[in-house]
Amino acid sequence: MKEFTLMKPRAISGYPIHRAVAGLTKGAPHIWRDNGETLTIRTAVTDRHIGAT
Repeated sequence: MKEFTLMKPRAISGYPIHRAVAGLTKGAPHIWRDNGETLTIRTAVTDRHIGAT
């Protein structure tokens, strides 16, 4: 598993976060946490696939 921390858009909350994370991980198994200004995502997807830098 890898862990990524991404800045969260201010206009997103609730279920749309779930859908955004599922899109970023391309449906791979994942867990995520809303930290307020950031999202922490844990997944087996590599950084080349999630688009994180």
